Amino acid sequence: AIMMASYLADVGYAKLDITENPKISKEEYAIIQQHPIISYLMTLPAQEISTDVRTLILNHHRPFRGAGVNNNFPDARIVFQKLMSVRDIYTKETNKERIVEDIEAQLHMQENQITTANREDDIAILSLASEYASLTSAQSWRPAFNSATALKMIVNDSFFSYSNKNIRHLLDYVGASLTNNENIINTDDFIITAAVDSEKQVHFDICKVIEVDRYQTRPKLQRLCTIKPIFKKST
Repeated sequence: AIMMASYLADVGYAKLDITENPKISKEEYAIIQQHPIISYLMTLPAQEISTDVRTLILNHHRPFRGAGVNNNFPDARIVFQKLMSVRDIYTKETNKERIVEDIEAQLHMQENQITTANREDDIAILSLASEYASLTSAQSWRPAFNSATALKMIVNDSFFSYSNKNIRHLLDYVGASLTNNENIINTDDFIITAAVDSEKQVHFDICKVIEVDRYQTRPKLQRLCTIKPIFKKST
């Protein structure tokens, strides 16, 4: 399922009329964020594509529960409303029972937040692979980043996008093969760790790397100071 979904997840881009410009407008970015829905809808006529594959396509930019942060889009409410609208259209047409059934299955999962650990892992893998491929590919406005830089960028933005497990697997089991066995975290590096305490408050520790063994995600650290940010709701 994950292999087929990886080929089809971004076909929705073919239906978007967007400029290849790094300074896209807020409106253009909102359009780009709809491509998972478009990709899903484009696969509906193909009977050989399973509901499991379509679920991965529809959610491949929602790897970690949350809305409006980093790589989590489109918003669940937008997905639900769009699927409801499309279902209502197909319900009125003949010989569309299979398509309606698939859409209703997606609506049921969205409404009741039904998922499995394996599905969440597959969605995270799709999202991470997509980010890595994008960063290491040349764009009209920038050259390709090398593997080490791409992995650092993904890790830097990972706190609100991926689970600890996803990042551990990326760095400890896949990362070395992407960087010719060179670590992206090394002794004497300065890093910032993020954590949520028992009171569900986020804090960041600035640390110095003392030692790195086989696992890059578990280095020996010297904590230098702690930052406790104050989050305020925008008005």
